[in-house]
Amino acid sequence: MKTPIYYTERTYTRKINPTANFILIGNNIDGFVDFQFREFKNFELVKDELPDILYNIKGYGEWDLKLYQVNSAHSLAKKYGYYKIPKKGKLIYSHSYMDCPVKDVQIKAKSILFIGCQLDVEENWLSEEVFYEKDLMIEITKLNIN
Repeated sequence: MKTPIYYTERTYTRKINPTANFILIGNNIDGFVDFQFREFKNFELVKDELPDILYNIKGYGEWDLKLYQVNSAHSLAKKYGYYKIPKKGKLIYSHSYMDCPVKDVQIKAKSILFIGCQLDVEENWLSEEVFYEKDLMIEITKLNIN
């Protein structure tokens, strides 16, 4: 039996100031994510540290993780009483419970490629032919940097 492969690809273009400050915010929506907040002094630090954060993130239920470009004097606000966002900032990248876990991040001069992958395997006790049913999901998010 063939394994079904589900593939999605998204491309975003963002104008980034490499010397600006960046913040990464984890929000628990109706669940939990084991990351809360990290500030980066420049985009080089984002490129150095973001892959490891994404590889090791653990979440349950509904949650998200968002990267914003902000001014050096930034402050956070709460939407709906719990959802943290910067008062002024530009969204650069978003990852949530709806996305496949990030397995690889490829950083190039003008782009960053986020590769997510998930394999679901289920036992099919009703079938005499195929006991394991497999679905492979691959998600590619390309962030073009200007």
